[in-house]
Amino acid sequence: MVDPVLVAQHEKLELELRRLGVDTKPKYNIDPPLGGGRLHLFNE
Repeated sequence: MVDPVLVAQHEKLELELRRLGVDTKPKYNIDPPLGGGRLHLFNE
């Protein structure tokens, strides 16, 4: 069960942050953390 008071506070905070110019949307990157999508393995 979700507390409606908490939801209202969250929405109010998001609205205030948007007015101040803060981007609250999450950004995701599915690339490997060190770049390059290929893994090079060398067997000797």
